[in-house]
Amino acid sequence: MKMNTYDVRNAIHYFHTKIHETNHPYYWYYSADTQARAGLTNDALQTIDQALSFPTPYEQHLKEMRASLKRFVDPNKPSVVAAKRGDIDGDRMKDLVMLSANKTPDSPFWKNITLVVQNGRTQQYEQISLKNNSGYNPTLFLGDVTGDKADDILVVIDTGGSGGMIYAYIFSSLNGKITEIFNSDAFNETYKYDVKYENQYKAAVTSYHQERYILDLTYKGKEYLSEIYTKNGLLKAPIEG
Repeated sequence: MKMNTYDVRNAIHYFHTKIHETNHPYYWYYSADTQARAGLTNDALQTIDQALSFPTPYEQHLKEMRASLKRFVDPNKPSVVAAKRGDIDGDRMKDLVMLSANKTPDSPFWKNITLVVQNGRTQQYEQISLKNNSGYNPTLFLGDVTGDKADDILVVIDTGGSGGMIYAYIFSSLNGKITEIFNSDAFNETYKYDVKYENQYKAAVTSYHQERYILDLTYKGKEYLSEIYTKNGLLKAPIEG
């Protein structure tokens, strides 16, 4: 049953106030339920994704509601593909971090992947574009990689290539602004390596900065190694990686 505009506005305002005060799963659930019954499908789906980003006793109900609502979603509008909570700016309040993207019909390929951060204190959203914003299995990781006691954001996207290549970005809150501090493209351009396989299941890796490493390849398993090495551990032919 749909609600009139006045009731919807007041109910949503009430639930958002309670969420801001307590962050209790009860209010997240009923906020999504109110939006869904009012026909605000995309708003309800966003609220559900936010609610599911932390443990909630309403998880099964929310997932069922999401599955039901997705039948009415415009496929051209972005979906939330990953969501996590963490203190990004160090103010001791949990911020919501999401990846939104457009799904390719009948394919696991995602386009227009965008990082979205909702400030836990102000409730304001910030969108950050990615240089390579298409690929497979976009994922999020939050953790302190800079040592400033605030969570940084790692975004990883599979390219889908046979070489297992990825796009990776790290973002950190610097002076109140979310800033890119690592980009896998820039890293790969700066740090290049020569790789040569050696006898006895080893590979020599030499950087263009003249650092040299020896990798033990025995972890690759007998099936892989038997294609490259003889039973005595000698290379069947020269190989570069």
